[in-house]
Amino acid sequence: MRFRWPRLFSCKRQPYLAFLALCGAGMALLLWIQAHFLSPRELMRLDTPKGSEAGTPCLLSRLYDIDCPRLAAANVSYLQQLVARTDWKDSKKCMQKPLEQLAENCEDLKKHHGYHRWPVTPQEEDFPLAFGIKIHKAPDMFERLLRVLWRPQNLYCIHVDSKTPPDVFQVVKNLSNCFPNVVLTEVRVDLIYLSVGSLLSDMQCMRVALKSTIPWKYYLNLSGQEFPLKTNLEMVQILALLNGKNDVESYLPGKYVSGWFSFKHVILNGSIYRTKERKAPFMYPIRIRKGSAYGAFSRKFMDFALNNNMAVAFLHWLADTQAPDELFWATLNHLPGVPGGVEHPVSHRYGTVLSRAVVWQWDQYKCKTYVRAVCIYTASDLPWLISRHELIANKFDETTDPIVLDCLEDALERRTFSAYRDLVSSPFKATQTVASLNWTFYKNLPHLK
Repeated sequence: MRFRWPRLFSCKRQPYLAFLALCGAGMALLLWIQAHFLSPRELMRLDTPKGSEAGTPCLLSRLYDIDCPRLAAANVSYLQQLVARTDWKDSKKCMQKPLEQLAENCEDLKKHHGYHRWPVTPQEEDFPLAFGIKIHKAPDMFERLLRVLWRPQNLYCIHVDSKTPPDVFQVVKNLSNCFPNVVLTEVRVDLIYLSVGSLLSDMQCMRVALKSTIPWKYYLNLSGQEFPLKTNLEMVQILALLNGKNDVESYLPGKYVSGWFSFKHVILNGSIYRTKERKAPFMYPIRIRKGSAYGAFSRKFMDFALNNNMAVAFLHWLADTQAPDELFWATLNHLPGVPGGVEHPVSHRYGTVLSRAVVWQWDQYKCKTYVRAVCIYTASDLPWLISRHELIANKFDETTDPIVLDCLEDALERRTFSAYRDLVSSPFKATQTVASLNWTFYKNLPHLK
């Protein structure tokens, strides 16, 4: 008897086959959507400790239905409408409880301000970071910075200016007590503009970081008026690309800056002044360079800066100079043989500084408000901020414009969950990079030459 193939493709059976194929395609689509588009609450649940709720902080932009993506897209008419409104300008309307009350109840703080909303990827767990934050005012703004940066695997060290009022210090102390990986420095330095105090306060936190058991890879120093432009995962991937190189602005100073370290300086009535007395040359034959007070430093470089005999002697020599924090890191990072050092110039002028986005009054990009020649960002600067490749932006004032901070926090949240969705569904979780970053730019930085 001859075998006969079943007539699966006869005209009578085609409707049933089409129905089965449609059902199969539908199921495949549902599985794909589930893998790629988990809701934010479902994503939070994946990384939220049992017994606690992720929560999300109250943002004025959400309370008043402000469209952050439209602002970020440079929608001029929408920005004009927003500026004409006054309802969003009272930040107190967004407070469930005053910060000083929340800080006294750690569980309420974590719940209402969304500390557990952030999912953490294996890449982030394997590449912890350390952050040193120095503040002198605005505890609410500091807490906003902390809640956006905070991840359980990282380390956070806080230094509070010795002049800060006791009630503000107590709020920060209570906040730090809520987290095992947040440390408040015991020694408080008097932060006087352009004096050595800023550098000494950095050193306080750096010593804490080096003693910590958390195996952090990079240390980033910040002030309380700054805010991240990149998610924690984006920072991790960018810094991992540096492969131990430091991100420190460094270039040869002009004649004006040379006066900062050629003459002795003194502090009188809370301000620094140059004397007519010339300084003796530094004992080591090194060329002093200028740069930013902020950077991203490898662990080996931190150990060198704090413990190397020449580095320690250089720190003491700089104690009576102007803006020594803008000379110390820039000079050390350019010395031959220094851990993570970069021989090629890294400069804000050429857009090659990774750690900080800042707009000076003489820069091509212009903003509305400047303090000490530095731009104070507002909602009109969102398109510029969103487009930047730097990790952190300086600087902000929550009382001037809270919406720019709200929208940046909203953008970081969106990108965090989007990248996490991609990683959850990717077979290459350990090596996949964030697709939205300009990797061509990062791979051509002078740090990697």
